[in-house]
Order: sequence, then C-alpha cells, then structure tokens
Amino acid sequence: MSLVQAETRLLKVVQAGSFNASLNQTFDCVTKQLDGLEFPICVYPPDDDIYVSASLLRGSYFEREEITRFLRLLRVDRRLQLVDVGANIGLYSLPAARLTQVLAVEPNQRSMARLAKAVELGSVGSNVTLVQNALSDVRTSQINMLIDGTNTCRD
Repeated sequence: MSLVQAETRLLKVVQAGSFNASLNQTFDCVTKQLDGLEFPICVYPPDDDIYVSASLLRGSYFEREEITRFLRLLRVDRRLQLVDVGANIGLYSLPAARLTQVLAVEPNQRSMARLAKAVELGSVGSNVTLVQNALSDVRTSQINMLIDGTNTCRD
C-alpha cells in the first residue's frame, strides 16, 4: 500500500445524508440569512454552547461581519473555494456552500452530526465534502483535544 493510499484510508469522509452519529440525541435546526443567502444550521442548546448556538438562537449571527466580508470575496472571484478547518456547526461552511465548493473538517462527532444534518437539509451536499478528522502539525493516530469545559462537548 502506498503512503497516499494509507493516508486516504485514515481520512473519515462523511456522507451528509447517511451520517449516523449514534449519539441518541436530537437537535434543533434553524434557518438563517446572511448576506442575502438563506440556509439551515443545526444548533446546540444555548446552555451547552453559550457562544455560537446561543447567538444564533437569539437572532444574531456569531462573527457576522467577518463571515459577510468573506462571502463577498467568494462572490468577487468565483474560482475561490473554502477549506474550513474546525468547521464546528458550519458558520462559514453553510453559507459558503451556496456560492462555492467547501471542504469542512471537524473532529467533534456531535458538531459533525449537526453540520451533516444542515448540509442535508440545505441540499448542498454536492458542494460540501465533510471530513471528520483532527488536524495537527504532528503525524499520529492518537490525539487529545483540549475542550472548553464550560462550553459544548462536555461529554
């Protein structure tokens, strides 16, 4: 087996419509509008995600100005694509998928489940490749992620 084949085998590409997180949980999805684009986004309960999901559920959009500027760049040059490392629930990936191809990388299974569901609901699966992996500057099969114990992913 070549190095490329071995590396590809380790990549966990997720099919949005068939992703089953096996988490026995349900979650809410809301429709958001940003810079003229409408898309679903699936959120955590606001007590679990006091930053991103709570902002979305309050009617705001976390990092709205930054993402809006980024979307305008995608409109100016249609050749641009997005690689969203640490995609979380898709703040950047979901609106960008309305404009271009997106590679969304997210290691957390709970966040990936939400992102995959939103991709399916938004019918943008042809524009989004989901990869459930962590990225590092060190090659290893074992990784310990640091997680904010006061916010999502406390399990």
